[in-house]
Amino acid sequence: MTGQDQLEEARLRRALRLEADEVPPRLDAVLIAAAARTARPTGSDVVPVAAAAFAAGWIVSEMWRAALAAVPSVLGEGAFRLAIDAFTEAAIVLAPAATLAASAALPLTAAAAALIAIALGQRRTHA
Repeated sequence: MTGQDQLEEARLRRALRLEADEVPPRLDAVLIAAAARTARPTGSDVVPVAAAAFAAGWIVSEMWRAALAAVPSVLGEGAFRLAIDAFTEAAIVLAPAATLAASAALPLTAAAAALIAIALGQRRTHA
């Protein structure tokens, strides 16, 4: 260690010291395990929570359904035709890239390249 590193370490240690009125944190594994054993949820605890989660999910999904059902009347038919045409053109342009990504050779070459990069990186750090 250089003198500068030792100075920074000493400064960090001073900064981490507790004040006179502070109590150091204590993590007692036995107390945590005892609390975990006594605080196990029972069926009567889980059912209302599961029901509330289901109800909240259902309400949110119905809100999204209603909002999306209103979109065609707000935007009109022309906006949907434009969106479908744009999506179709994008699919035509991106089809070769999708075909390449779906081929079996690409994941193998990507994995091989990653392994080679890792090996070279480890060799450089150990050299």
